[in-house]
Amino acid sequence: MAITIGNTSFDTILPGASSWSRTLHTQDAGTDPFLYVELVISNTWSITSVTWDGTPMNLYDVNVATTVTSTLKHYRYYLANPSTGTKTITVNFDSVYNTSFVWHAQSLLGTSAIVDDGWTNSANSPHIDTTTVANGDVLVVGGLSAYPIPTLSIDGVTYVYPTGVVHANVESAQYVGKTSPPLTAGSVDIEFDTGASSLQVTNSWVKFSESAPPSGTAEGSWWLLMR
Repeated sequence: MAITIGNTSFDTILPGASSWSRTLHTQDAGTDPFLYVELVISNTWSITSVTWDGTPMNLYDVNVATTVTSTLKHYRYYLANPSTGTKTITVNFDSVYNTSFVWHAQSLLGTSAIVDDGWTNSANSPHIDTTTVANGDVLVVGGLSAYPIPTLSIDGVTYVYPTGVVHANVESAQYVGKTSPPLTAGSVDIEFDTGASSLQVTNSWVKFSESAPPSGTAEGSWWLLMR
């Protein structure tokens, strides 16, 4: 069954509590629903759990990135066959969280597995990862930088996504994410580079760029391959 890209939600939150909940994201109904949630928080805290409609989500991985202004943690969670409809996402922290964090939720249909992933974990430029895709695969991609990343280009179409999502108290650290259309079988390169601020996905490569040279020790891009 072909993957269908569903609803996307994102926001910047300052909870001032040890947990945060928001009934905002809507999970599409259909065959093999899948929910992916990523969060970027200050390294001072940790996330202990994330739930969707009361069901614990699975932690896929967590990465630490150091920019010129702060050290951040990037979490990725997923849940196969989540309950459908507009439900509550709850994020639990190890203590009272008193600065802002960013979250991004992506719903998919027709998939039940993450088959590959990558994290550049490097401020080197360029930085390229390569994976092999099958017909109909989808990439979920994003990045973390001390510099703005205001636009995304997917197969030549430019998106403003998201606009102005910036961590308070991490003055210019910014994150973006986007889901590719179904891909054509072949190799996909993920490149971390400087230049025009854009992220471009084609059937052969993924390029992540900042609006200024990378400067931290682990700024970079991340991607998940869905099949």
